[in-house]
Amino acid sequence: MAITTAATITATARLLSPLISDVYKSAKGGAAKGLKRWEESAFPRRLAKKIDTLAKVKTLWSPDEDISLLDFYYPPSLGGFSRPNKKIGSIQDLGDGNIVIQGIVGQGKSILLRYLAINDARCESNNRLPIFIELRTLQQNYSLRDAIYKTLSAYEIDVDVDTFDHIAKSGRLVLLLDAFDELDEALTRTTLTEISHLTQRYPELQIIVTSRPGNEIQKASGFRTLRINPLNNDDYGPFLANLKLGPTKVIAIKDAIRQSPSKLSGLITTPLMLTLVVIVYESEKEIPPTLPEFFERLFQVVFTRHDRLKAGFNRKRHSGLSERRLQGLFEAFCFMVLQNSFGRSLSAEQFSTAFDNALEYSGDNKCDEEKFRLDVVKVACLMLEEGIDTTTFLHKSVLEYYAAAFIKHSTDEVAKLFYQAADETPRVWIEVIRFLSDIDPYRYSKDFALDQLIKLRTEFINPLSDRKDSSLLKSIQSIHPLFGVSYGRTGDGRFEILSYGPFNVRTRIMYESLDDLLVSAVQDTLPHEISRGTLEDILGREIDDQEPTDDIQIELHRIFSYGGTKNFWRAVNIFQQRLEEMEREANEIISQQEKKKLIFQRRKT
Repeated sequence: MAITTAATITATARLLSPLISDVYKSAKGGAAKGLKRWEESAFPRRLAKKIDTLAKVKTLWSPDEDISLLDFYYPPSLGGFSRPNKKIGSIQDLGDGNIVIQGIVGQGKSILLRYLAINDARCESNNRLPIFIELRTLQQNYSLRDAIYKTLSAYEIDVDVDTFDHIAKSGRLVLLLDAFDELDEALTRTTLTEISHLTQRYPELQIIVTSRPGNEIQKASGFRTLRINPLNNDDYGPFLANLKLGPTKVIAIKDAIRQSPSKLSGLITTPLMLTLVVIVYESEKEIPPTLPEFFERLFQVVFTRHDRLKAGFNRKRHSGLSERRLQGLFEAFCFMVLQNSFGRSLSAEQFSTAFDNALEYSGDNKCDEEKFRLDVVKVACLMLEEGIDTTTFLHKSVLEYYAAAFIKHSTDEVAKLFYQAADETPRVWIEVIRFLSDIDPYRYSKDFALDQLIKLRTEFINPLSDRKDSSLLKSIQSIHPLFGVSYGRTGDGRFEILSYGPFNVRTRIMYESLDDLLVSAVQDTLPHEISRGTLEDILGREIDDQEPTDDIQIELHRIFSYGGTKNFWRAVNIFQQRLEEMEREANEIISQQEKKKLIFQRRKT
């Protein structure tokens, strides 16, 4: 492996040399001073080593050590092209312009972005310097610009405004922003503004962002959204082969998936789920029939998989708890992490707080905090140690699933209270609720879905029964009071859409699909790029040359006045149809469960 790595770094250094020379030689003044170390003969190799670190990852398949994603990665296909379902091996395959790569839980968005970053640096025809940033690391006193500067400093650049300006305008920089959905809620708007300003000031800079569906970045102007396609039967074989499984085992796992119940096999569409299937199958030699049973088995397997590889070996449990009690404590711990809004990475203090809360609410599960940490980090490998005092969940879905399991295993009264509380802070709990819709569908339908649908009908649909445009405006503004569209000046004196919104992030979860429909309605109503005169017509006033023109907000009522309401009524009609379908599904689930009560009315004849 060391020889392969050394050879790879040597090859990368050779490919980076023209980029380094081009950027350095074209720099002038302060920019040239900031890039001074780039003229050293040993610099290309040092830069290659820095970029190579992006390939080092821990995975569910190999949680104990960093491995190179190039040794196992299976590139996905993305939709949204003129030729759909195109396999992605490089950024060039994505096309020009700024892009949002959208994927659901476990589709490998982060690893895809790392893969693209490494390949772009090694591209012979037009390699670029990758700036890879995990957006979850941003804080109130650590902005996106700070994160960019820190990465450039790691590339031995004495970065300042002039140096960044030169590199960003050179066309030899690509900005890769991972997990917009994991960005702190308080930072969403400011970060989105920073991204918009970068796109306006540096049109030569390509920006690629990953996100789960339904976030603000998908609504930002100047970005195309490409969706990661689900894995299908044709992907299973090459994906499993990349995990270095032998042909016999690959065939056995594919047969097990094919024979598994349709409800579960239909969920094996992401790299995460397929990897979890492999882990469970290697231990159990079968795939459990339901999703709840699958995750229950998974917890058992991760605590014993090391032991089963070694005959007679029994790995020590540090906590002293039985497997069932430890799982209950871990479920409570995950729930308390989200309840306290700690996110995926925990400081030592946050870990202690969540652990103390979990002990209080998980019954008679007494154990030492450090021993619990050792079990989930060293034995189960469901969490990782990062640095001196940070512990991170291996994948965000681990946190979200086991938080959902805590509610599933709670009483009916606790479940009702949870759904009431989740309605007040929907962004925190949206993925937990989605898991509950699969693993606890009866209580989800009875205590949450139907209740939400009644509220949506009361507060949004019913007021529109008069079909008046004034009612439509009032209903939309009751959800998103400031909803509109922002225009900014382009280089040629015209104006183009910068963003849509703002959206009220505290609206009910089921309004999520309406948000996308509203954006589509705006796109169908207003031109993307307009002249100053047209913008003034929409605004109903002249634009003062002294006022800032980076973000001119058009209110919803002015959009209505300029382009009419036809597209917005169409959006409402589609949304209403979706609500009716959700209500039908919820009632069907409840009816199926209620029928079971009839069992006790039967009498033997």
